[in-house]
Amino acid sequence: MAAQLADVLTKCRASLDHYARGGKKIGEAKTKASLIEPVIGALGWDTLNWNEVCREYRHEAGDNPVDYALLLNGRPELFIEAKGLARTSTTRSGPAGAGVWGRRRRGLGGTDRRRRVADLLP
Repeated sequence: MAAQLADVLTKCRASLDHYARGGKKIGEAKTKASLIEPVIGALGWDTLNWNEVCREYRHEAGDNPVDYALLLNGRPELFIEAKGLARTSTTRSGPAGAGVWGRRRRGLGGTDRRRRVADLLP
């Protein structure tokens, strides 16, 4: 798994560098497909299994959805909010790409553990 993850992160970094050099922006859907989902898969999550990776997750019916909830034993434990490259999130502070946070602090919105995916790339 480590070799696969390293390969995926290298490819993601190359994609980010390509877009940054060209001053290009990519939308949220392409960010998810080309950056976020490959990393989730390389980390061992089955992106086709709804019991592991739940897209457009809502904690309660009236909540705004988060792009991904990663579930352990049927319980959402990690949340990912995606934005298009070179855009900023309107619901969370700081540059976007993907914000990642756990559910342990202040319910779903605990931002203390959030990390930008770009910060995790080699």
